[in-house]
Amino acid sequence: YLDMPKVVRVGPVMGPTVSNKQGTISQFFATNNCPVCDAQTKLLVCEQCCKDPQLVMFMLTSRIQDWEKTYCKLTQVCAACQGTQDCDQTCVSIDCPIMFRRSTAKNDLVRADNLQEILTKYLQF
Repeated sequence: YLDMPKVVRVGPVMGPTVSNKQGTISQFFATNNCPVCDAQTKLLVCEQCCKDPQLVMFMLTSRIQDWEKTYCKLTQVCAACQGTQDCDQTCVSIDCPIMFRRSTAKNDLVRADNLQEILTKYLQF
């Protein structure tokens, strides 16, 4: 159950106002985690990882590559099962474990886009 994709709703982050005294904790605290070591930081990459830029590049590019390979392989399995190369065709089996893994891999591809943006910004240093 914990691995299943969940709907994430993100509201606008605003500071407290006089008329809006109720709020959530996310309005007051913004934390980011380092994509390499998962330590909390306010930077794109934590200071400890910035000391080793080769490690940062290797870890992020290998993670992106692994996610893309996984999605590609799962898409091939779906295509073989359905008998078509159309990636947009939805699976009709509700109990298909590949369908669940493919949706998880698709979410990872969205995360890969975010990591790619971090890499692009990190290369500008």
